[in-house]
Amino acid sequence: MPRVSVIIPVYNAERMVGTAIGSVLDQTFPDVEVVVVDDGSTDGTGAVVIAFGPRVRCVRQSNAGPAAARNVGLRHAAGEIIAFLDADDAWEPEFLTEVVGALDRHPSVDVASAWATYVDDAGCRLPAGLRPRLASDPLAQALTEGCFLLLPMLAVRRAALDRVGHFDPGLRQAEDWDLLLRLAASGVRFFSVERILVRKRLRGDSLTADPEQVLRWSLDALGKASARISPGSPHRALAARMRATLLLRASANLWRVGARDPAVHRFAEGLGAWPTALHHPEVHLGILIRLLPPGRRTEGEVLRALDSLAGEVIALVDATLAYVRAQGSGTPGRRRSLATVHAVLAALFARRGAWGAALRHGARALVGDPLALAGLALHGLTGSRSRGTPQPSGHLLTPTAP
Repeated sequence: MPRVSVIIPVYNAERMVGTAIGSVLDQTFPDVEVVVVDDGSTDGTGAVVIAFGPRVRCVRQSNAGPAAARNVGLRHAAGEIIAFLDADDAWEPEFLTEVVGALDRHPSVDVASAWATYVDDAGCRLPAGLRPRLASDPLAQALTEGCFLLLPMLAVRRAALDRVGHFDPGLRQAEDWDLLLRLAASGVRFFSVERILVRKRLRGDSLTADPEQVLRWSLDALGKASARISPGSPHRALAARMRATLLLRASANLWRVGARDPAVHRFAEGLGAWPTALHHPEVHLGILIRLLPPGRRTEGEVLRALDSLAGEVIALVDATLAYVRAQGSGTPGRRRSLATVHAVLAALFARRGAWGAALRHGARALVGDPLALAGLALHGLTGSRSRGTPQPSGHLLTPTAP
């Protein structure tokens, strides 16, 4: 019986699935089985998988989505440790050795993860990646940052998966966040191997390309998590704040792809759920990040594109304020609402050494709200995720009760 089962759901990925499977077969960890679930592919995916011979088990089903495909894979998996790899992603050869080794060294840990870098359609490395610093409360982290661990980044004990339940087939996106929320709420312990061992491919035709779909599925996952949180728990307030954050993030993504009216409507909805959002620097940092394509979402890329991003974020906030006023809803004055935006821009331009722009935005911040600049000292300008800064060596994450 294999120690580790790797489950790869695949749909019409004949061009890339061979690389994913090859990266599993090239692992330095020997005791592994590969279960590929062909989710009703209509291209040559099946032939690519079969060409690997008996080293890879292929299970076929009618198209039902990635969550359902992973559940089928789990039913066929024999390993005590489960890892998931998407058909267009890949691992470095040491991935399983590192994460399984972490589980062996820490018997109380149920989930071990590694860092990821993004690559483009051709496999070339992009500036952004996922290098999360694990917090002391994983449920709070998942309700604050979102899905800070993607499925290809982790290995999980089968017993923990069976305890919390498998994937929700009704979620075509955010099923990884849904699982992470359930694992975090269940009290499992996490360990981070802080090495880049995962190559996460970003494709323009992926499910994540539609911001409204992503928002809908993310809100569904969040709603499920919220229903499980007890009324007196501080996590309830985090869940409510996260709903507003999802709306604001979706607004920025919609604005980036030119869907201006839907972007304004989602931003206004987010402000309705979180009326003071415009006074929080991290909100504007999150918007600036999401005005860039996913593979460029780093602080350095924000600084490089800041001249154009500054105009975009101000235009988005301005358009939203005008829309809210037209709806007859109460809203603070424009100057005060934009003060924190200008304060964030002033700090970022200063970091880039563009002192003229920094002074202009700083002056506008002071006119709108003299406290806006002072508020930056309480928040910093690194954003909610550690995407590009190396963190200390691997460490345990022990949850608190939800």
